[in-house]
Amino acid sequence: MHGEKRLAGKIAIVGGGISGLALAYYLARAEKKVTLYEASSEFGGLGSQFEFNGNYFEKFYHCMLPTDDSLLKLLSELKLEREVYWKESQFGYYHQGQIYPLNTASDLLKFKPLSFLGRLRLGASGIYTTLHSGKNLDRITFREWIIPVCGNETYQKFFRPLLAAKFGGAADGVPALWFWARFNREKGAKKEVKGYIRGGYRRIVAALSQACKARGATLLSDQPVSGVSAADNGALEVIVPEGSFIFDAVVATCPLPLLFDIVRDDKVAGGLEKYRSIDYAGVINTVIFLKEPLKLGYWTATPEEQLPFQGIVNLSALIDIDDLAGEYPVHLMYYCHRNSEQYRRNTESTRDEFSDAFVRHFLAGQSSKIKESFCFKAPFVEPLFSTGFLEQKPVFELLPGHFYLCTTPQVYPEVASWNSSIQLARELSRVIERA
Repeated sequence: MHGEKRLAGKIAIVGGGISGLALAYYLARAEKKVTLYEASSEFGGLGSQFEFNGNYFEKFYHCMLPTDDSLLKLLSELKLEREVYWKESQFGYYHQGQIYPLNTASDLLKFKPLSFLGRLRLGASGIYTTLHSGKNLDRITFREWIIPVCGNETYQKFFRPLLAAKFGGAADGVPALWFWARFNREKGAKKEVKGYIRGGYRRIVAALSQACKARGATLLSDQPVSGVSAADNGALEVIVPEGSFIFDAVVATCPLPLLFDIVRDDKVAGGLEKYRSIDYAGVINTVIFLKEPLKLGYWTATPEEQLPFQGIVNLSALIDIDDLAGEYPVHLMYYCHRNSEQYRRNTESTRDEFSDAFVRHFLAGQSSKIKESFCFKAPFVEPLFSTGFLEQKPVFELLPGHFYLCTTPQVYPEVASWNSSIQLARELSRVIERA
């Protein structure tokens, strides 16, 4: 089947997550002929769904921030802006059996895990981060940058556990610029609010897919790309289960480790080799359906070693009950490398371990309060950044005019999110339009 090469049009997009879908939309809107290949059976990447009691729920949690300009602009173009709603969100910190709210200055002064001086220095570090311009923060670790302000106690007891929950052993090497961008993204509004869309994120995926097709784009699921190589006259050959196709240009939106397995042609892969060291953290997420609402805020950090998960997201504290089909789902998350022992464990044992710990510490031992639980994994969630990454992050064009990248490491120093992925796709679409 791979012997016959058929002219398939101008641009192929590898990967149907939010980056790929957004890029297909922008290019199709610019009257480019686009074919998108997605390896799985559904589009949306980390926005994928599962079914419970005849209703669909997200495998991994999502929310919007008022500063998510690119996402909100796209929703406006899709006529979905009026479907977004906002609620004040609450953050808590679990320590030695007690949950400490951390949403106001008063909460900070009552935060007993730190000494009184440590609490004051934690508040000072927040002000310092807000006022800083971000200049020159890429070449210094967050640890080196913040300890002179917050002190070693506050770093070791507060900041480091939160960083370790996301980056593991690489916590002390996280660039200050990454933290600065994350902090100011979440603190960009006057109130601590987060948003959601009626019908869930699958509604965004459906509307975006429909808009792509309406503009002439072809979206193909269950079509894993097994090869990309050079063809005649600078064109590229893309191999999928249906056959071999020739394109003028190819854009890869998949995680870099997957791309190395796809691109073996030296002419195409040459520009990729310098990015081989870029790695990712994965995530394990156990979703528990409760019989009644959990009395917690939206997000609770659980950095203690005695707990197998690092954070709790209480969806019913943000999302309207109608958008949860009358259910009360809670997400228990653990970030780790895909090669770690924890990630390699089967999902059933991980689900049971997370559920048992949750029952002991947050449901007073009453397992009868749980309806059902599920466990999901994603191997490539958060790029692992190191100092100096601004000079290391991948460029758009690997083979000028023909082979492009649109992947999460390129959003640095922004946080990997739907908003930053959409922004990246919009920027790349302009580059391709000018080519």
